[in-house]
Amino acid sequence: IYNEFDVKIANHILFFEISKIYHPQVKTILLFLNKLKDSEVYLINNEILRVSDIKEDPTLNAILKKVTSK
Repeated sequence: IYNEFDVKIANHILFFEISKIYHPQVKTILLFLNKLKDSEVYLINNEILRVSDIKEDPTLNAILKKVTSK
């Protein structure tokens, strides 16, 4: 998706298409990949989505750190 779209637009598409319950996992992965800033804000379905309001997934974060430390 990042080959076809600007990073901010690709992130907007991901947050729009993926259910809210998975936003913590999306945020965790995008932060890990350096594709997202905590200060970003998106307008999705006439609602403001502040990335800083989404909590990171600590379990996924630990897994990503463990995988990259090998």
